[in-house]
Amino acid sequence: MGVGVNDTRPEVTELMIAASRGDYPTAERLVNACAVNARDQFGNTALIYAAAGGHAEVLRLLLRAGADPALRNEADADALERATSAGHGDAAALLLSVGSAALQGRVLTGADRRLLEACWDGDCGGAEELIACGASDEARDPGSGWTPLVAACARGHARLVVLLLSRGADPEARVAGGRAALHFASELGDAGVVELLLAGGADPDPRDYAGVTPLMMAARDSSEEVIRALVARGSSLALTNPSGESATDIARLAGGGRALDLLLSHSSLLPGGGEEGG
Repeated sequence: MGVGVNDTRPEVTELMIAASRGDYPTAERLVNACAVNARDQFGNTALIYAAAGGHAEVLRLLLRAGADPALRNEADADALERATSAGHGDAAALLLSVGSAALQGRVLTGADRRLLEACWDGDCGGAEELIACGASDEARDPGSGWTPLVAACARGHARLVVLLLSRGADPEARVAGGRAALHFASELGDAGVVELLLAGGADPDPRDYAGVTPLMMAARDSSEEVIRALVARGSSLALTNPSGESATDIARLAGGGRALDLLLSHSSLLPGGGEEGG
């Protein structure tokens, strides 16, 4: 249904102009200071302008701020119809998934995909620029479930880990197989990234779907520095996998060595005085 011609509306707001241009920084600055659902003389909203231009990152920003995707302009077109008719697939997908998944960033836009690639490649400058332009640090690859933080951890890109954590990336996000970022950093043997994640609030004992903790991975791979970092932050030596093996048992099965000695030395401090290593 069209909007009556006698309605009083502003001609065009600054937010509409930013949305039409895909100017994410300006839209982000204005979105909480403007009426997000204001209409121009033709009934267009900032959301409709962003959809017409295919600016998916701005669309997500507006949706999070309460923009109404059901509003229609004088031509009886809503934001989804404008995005679809203009052939903007990313924008249309975002509007089609306008529930909680889209608002939380689980719908990938082009910028999200580029952010995942930048984090895999270690391109810190590129990642920072993409986030500033609206790419989501909680973006998820639809197949693997990987997030930018997981990609950075799996490749040992410490600067990116610092950047993403500072932007609020969730260190607890689980990917396919139930792994958290800490699993990937531990398997890589990167104690520095492990410490960054733990300092950023990561659970020291996440279990993947096979019941394996990062400490068990470090024990298997004889990663002494990772073992030290995990234990110092509270990783439990008492936890066991579905086969009943603790990290100490796994280190012993892997051939012992200094990793086993390290685990045994910490086990001796547990209640019971080293029964775990007996």
